[in-house]
Amino acid sequence: MPRGWGEFRRADYITEGEVLAIPHARVGKKLWRSMLRAADADGDGRISFKEMVYARMDFFDRTDTDRDGRLSRAEALKYDQRSANAAVPKSAKGSDSLP
Repeated sequence: MPRGWGEFRRADYITEGEVLAIPHARVGKKLWRSMLRAADADGDGRISFKEMVYARMDFFDRTDTDRDGRLSRAEALKYDQRSANAAVPKSAKGSDSLP
């Protein structure tokens, strides 16, 4: 059973397993796992409040391409497309050369 947010604040961190135990996280387990691992700056397998804040700030900065301090739907869609393209292995994107 996942801990409540009150317990999270007292513990000062949450683990990947605890996040993935939350029902909405199960829907996109692969995405959540990827985001959590990217946020875990010190690699200890736990996400501190500070790590999560910095990860979200980094996401915002990478997504707000016009630097107006707001995210538009178009910017979010472009970010999703860039992320999807980056996730596809180079060999799967096609190549002009033959193997």
